[in-house]
Amino acid sequence: MSLRDEHWDVEFRGVTVWPYLRFNYQDKKVTAYRKDFHFQFSALLIPFLLAIKSGLFKRPVVSVVARPALLDYVRSEFVGEDFLLISRSEQIVGNSLLVESVWFLFRKLAWWFVRSEYEELCHQLDSKGIDARQHEADLKIAIGDYFYNFFISFFVRGRVYYTNCLVPKIERYMGLMDSVEVQHGIIHSGHMDYANIDGRYIKNSLLVWSDRWADRLRSIGYGGHLIVANHDFITVDEQLKRDGITVFTTVENNFSCMIDSYKGSLELRLQRHPRDYFCYSNGLYKYVVGAEKQTAFAICHDTTLIFYFIKNSVFFVYLMTGCEKEDDVVNRLREKYDAILGEDYLVSTSLDDAIIKIERWAGDII
Repeated sequence: MSLRDEHWDVEFRGVTVWPYLRFNYQDKKVTAYRKDFHFQFSALLIPFLLAIKSGLFKRPVVSVVARPALLDYVRSEFVGEDFLLISRSEQIVGNSLLVESVWFLFRKLAWWFVRSEYEELCHQLDSKGIDARQHEADLKIAIGDYFYNFFISFFVRGRVYYTNCLVPKIERYMGLMDSVEVQHGIIHSGHMDYANIDGRYIKNSLLVWSDRWADRLRSIGYGGHLIVANHDFITVDEQLKRDGITVFTTVENNFSCMIDSYKGSLELRLQRHPRDYFCYSNGLYKYVVGAEKQTAFAICHDTTLIFYFIKNSVFFVYLMTGCEKEDDVVNRLREKYDAILGEDYLVSTSLDDAIIKIERWAGDII
């Protein structure tokens, strides 16, 4: 992958903030995130549990987004251990709302109290020929995360395993805690959170799903310390009875419009991406969560679930949006998922055509 010049020496109080700018600077798309404000009473207890279980007794803390598959993985990976689980509401309700509300305030306000240092950061970018105005939001978030990380490290005294919940990503470059990041998605050469990062900057460890992922991380230039998990996230479910077709959505608006326009008579399931906020009006779908364990055939865009489909022999059709070319899709799916066109999947430009291809492939199964 060809990169523009990187600037890891853009620092705030001696800590690089370049990881917060990389996606925009390299013109990489970032999945939009919108807070889910579902509330559980246990959210009120989390600060006290952090102070007592981790701060006083130094018990491990595991913080992840509340997705069923990820929570199942955590429970299998840490079976038999006494740990505090903190989860951010997503597909199901989590318990991190109170703590992450504090995080939100740090991101919004912290930069204002160190305005001169913020302006110095902007000057650093301008001196490199980078328009700081295009990165103002990223810089403010990085400063907020810097101070929030000091705040949360006061409570977390045991080892902490985290995804993008509770602990900010700047911890990787600060190393204030005994922290281990947990792999929570597909890692590839175009992922700016992992590709081409010198080990000199990384202060913690990364728990990866298997040796295969450790090899991939090293091949794309991730220089940090890797820990191979006890259980692979991508399971083989041989005993499950599967039937029907499920459409798995993404965060692409054009894709959602294609799905919402379905007028056919075949009964389809619909599993929404955790960050899919499209207002679907089509009442022909049956909405489900965890449908990958039910379905015999899938229609999808680019998703981590493709690994699951391949490992469990779930044939899928990749539904392209208008801006994509089939050759690019085939190359990307081979690089990211080792998917083979014609064996693991087919490619289509419309939902109706995708269904026809599945029916031809399945014969009398559907």
